Amino acid sequence: MKCGKILCKISDVVLWGLETLRTRLDSKHKETFSAKATNRVENSVELFRYGFVTYLKLQYPLV
Repeated sequence: MKCGKILCKISDVVLWGLETLRTRLDSKHKETFSAKATNRVENSVELFRYGFVTYLKLQYPLV
């Protein structure tokens, strides 16, 4: 994991089955988005610059 000047630690790993993910997406996230950003630290403050956003609306039936 790349974190620049910020200390990163991964201590827990979680695994879900594909059917569980489909069910949860169907029930909780009918519309969602994801964003990609770059970050840097200036004067001990982390700053973000968003590069793009992807919007997702689930179509039925969910396969």
